[in-house]
Amino acid sequence: MPNVAKILREEITRLARKEMKRAVLDLKRDAVKNKKAVSAVNRRIASLEKMNRGVRAAIEGGKKAGAVEAAAPAARMRFTGKTSLGLRRKLKLSQVEFGKLIGVSGQSVYQWERKGGRIKLRKKTMEALAAIKGIGAREARRRLGAATKSRRGPRKSKAGRKKAS
Repeated sequence: MPNVAKILREEITRLARKEMKRAVLDLKRDAVKNKKAVSAVNRRIASLEKMNRGVRAAIEGGKKAGAVEAAAPAARMRFTGKTSLGLRRKLKLSQVEFGKLIGVSGQSVYQWERKGGRIKLRKKTMEALAAIKGIGAREARRRLGAATKSRRGPRKSKAGRKKAS
């Protein structure tokens, strides 16, 4: 016959472990929440410190703080061949059209898309890329159309050309 005291002790131990697991699980959840909150606060502090450095540099340099922030997006943008290809496909443009939109040749766009890794560009080109990064395909077509029309002048429709003959 089994020892009743031994079975009772094992059952009590099992129940105690079960209760402790439940209590520890709640503590673990709280710890995860706290870690996420601390991480969010650290990110916020880092962004505020970065902004503070920019403002300090602007004040020390005699510039306005807005000028530092306006130039920052193009300077911080990391441009690669994949970025170029993805942006061009998003805008549904050919390489030549994409080049016209940002003020470079189609051959340059071709070379960028073939190159791996980061591409170093002129400041003017980076600013043009930053300016078109947020636009859609319709807006890109509209800008291309405006640039093309201004070079060619007004076009006559087919009906208008037949009447003139």
